[in-house]
Amino acid sequence: MRFPAGFPVSLLGLAAQVPLQSPSNTTDIMTSKPDYSFKEGVNVFSPKDLVGLARPGTGSANDAGDLVLVAVSKYSLEEKKNQKSIFIAPVESAVQPLDVPLTNGGEAFWLDSRTIAHAVAEGAGKDKVITLYTLSVKFEADAVLTTNFRYSEESAVLVFSDYVHADGNLTAVKENDEAWENRGDTAFVYDNTYERHWDTWIGPKTPSLFSVKLSKDINNKWILGTELAQWNHSAARMTSISRRRTSCTRLRIQVAVSLAHEAKYLRRATHAPVFSAQGDKVAWLELDRDGVESDRAKIVIYDLAKDIRYTLTQQWDRSPEAVAFSRDGKAIYITAGDIARIKIFVLPVPPTPSSSTTDPALPPEYLTPLALTSSGAASGVQPLSKGRLLFTRSSLTSPNDVFVLRGLETLNLHSAVSRETFKGKLDRLTRFSDDALEGKSLDAGEDFWFEEGRAEEVAGIDDHSRRPRECLEDQWSTRWNPNVMAQQGYVVIAINPTGSTTFGQELTDAIAEDWGGNPFVDLQKGWKYILQEYPEIDPDRAVAAGASYGGYAINWIQGHPEYDFGFKALVCHDGAFSAAYHGYSTDELFFFNHEWGGRPWEPKAREVIKKFDPINFVENWSTPMLVVHGSKDYRLPETDGIGAFHALQQLGVPSRLVIFPDENHWVLNHGNSLKWHYEVFRWFDKFVGKDD
Repeated sequence: MRFPAGFPVSLLGLAAQVPLQSPSNTTDIMTSKPDYSFKEGVNVFSPKDLVGLARPGTGSANDAGDLVLVAVSKYSLEEKKNQKSIFIAPVESAVQPLDVPLTNGGEAFWLDSRTIAHAVAEGAGKDKVITLYTLSVKFEADAVLTTNFRYSEESAVLVFSDYVHADGNLTAVKENDEAWENRGDTAFVYDNTYERHWDTWIGPKTPSLFSVKLSKDINNKWILGTELAQWNHSAARMTSISRRRTSCTRLRIQVAVSLAHEAKYLRRATHAPVFSAQGDKVAWLELDRDGVESDRAKIVIYDLAKDIRYTLTQQWDRSPEAVAFSRDGKAIYITAGDIARIKIFVLPVPPTPSSSTTDPALPPEYLTPLALTSSGAASGVQPLSKGRLLFTRSSLTSPNDVFVLRGLETLNLHSAVSRETFKGKLDRLTRFSDDALEGKSLDAGEDFWFEEGRAEEVAGIDDHSRRPRECLEDQWSTRWNPNVMAQQGYVVIAINPTGSTTFGQELTDAIAEDWGGNPFVDLQKGWKYILQEYPEIDPDRAVAAGASYGGYAINWIQGHPEYDFGFKALVCHDGAFSAAYHGYSTDELFFFNHEWGGRPWEPKAREVIKKFDPINFVENWSTPMLVVHGSKDYRLPETDGIGAFHALQQLGVPSRLVIFPDENHWVLNHGNSLKWHYEVFRWFDKFVGKDD
């Protein structure tokens, strides 16, 4: 994908375990005087604009389907504070959304069609408690957020998750916390993995699921019950109880949260279970292979009454992200990546087979999902009454907004003509960023295709991903935002090589044991194509950046000048420097074992590491490089970044290290995000910028 530029251009000593001396070469990192400034202006979408832009969450409609609730946060650069609100918007009228500030933060969710619950953490440390408030909503016109709370109006039960100690006693958490904090040491002790995960050391507490009665008394006042029930399941899957009715009975809750534990319902890793409104079926997403994070997810439907389960999308070469039954239970809506977009699809639910099967014989209309959207990145799909479908969508030019698709009652999924001619009516319910983005001239980008290294085609979509098996879709990003880069004066080329998702599982799987192989054939061919097709791009002023696998790619390019990219500067963010080290240090060992052909000491993996480990080619490094890393990144520990920086320094290659002690694999803090952008653009400007 090409984004036109927004501007016309283009020793270590040991002595009683203390340092021999303090460091003396602090460089200019600590200087307060800036040596670079962003391009800014009323018509420029700058990093400051990105950081200060409202960040809407996913919309959630009430059960009546006439109001939608959206959580929104907005960072103030002046106050250095993140303000949180909930917006309540009507689905069927043009009334402006109601903005309800959440001064103390917290989570909000629907209790009934006119009541919102607001859960707030109050107090601090051992004295912190969760208080539940209610807010009545009154509109003249007459589903649920992804939080740690779910409410069933029908059964008057509130289900929530919280962290408890080994005794599982929620009321003893404060006492147990005090005992842990006063244990007399600071050690964490482990007998097995995980000892840490993503950005957190595993402590003495684990999540658990609880339920309590919550109902109205005769005076219409909400009353919380005194009897607390605990479910003996991990609450990590609580967020997958996505419909209000799923907590109506113990059986439904148990099925939804037990999928990872009950052999009766499980083959491999599962997620996102949902129930039909009728309560007769449950659907979830399931992977076929153990230890393969980016395996293709398939939709499994379990008929509760007949005790039969079957795979619905065995023949579909796309990987669903979430599913939702239609209100009548006759169809199932799907969000799935497809050609670098996250689209909404729909399939009719077939009659339950006579026996459980992973590949039922089904007529054609049950095998080919119908796409209902074609652009952007859809999420939070929620079927409403009267043939309406609520969803949230972002794109490369806009953060989240809420939409409703109407007219689905006229769609006959069993008719080829109806499938081909259905259009529907799409209405946009919110416009959270229109005013802030007015005049910024954001660009939707331009797709390009070229023949890739495996004699197929790949698209020009970004490879700046957490892992090789993802891509940057037509989706808003608060980190790697192509429009911010373009409006700082760069043409942005983002290539989606072998290993990317949304183009079929074969392309996704093809990167395993080949990290430095075909993906770089693709990148070379893509870069050659771009230079041929867009002569206005100056190859003598080209730079490159990447994160995670993209960071691996930067380190790999450093060691292979024969690729002849000609980049004048590089940025490596949280990238793999030593693959062998990664095989021992990463939090999710199974991922390395799959990608590199086994555990790092095993013969096959040793051969793959020898061939594709960037550390084996450091003697070739010569391009100026900025290294960025988060100290709380346990996926790719910070020593990868420090190691790369030390190599560059000893080689005499111009280099700079930026460490964020409080960040994980991403940069989430708003101030850190601004600093990240400053350092990246400053680095590029140093080597390819022009004096004004």
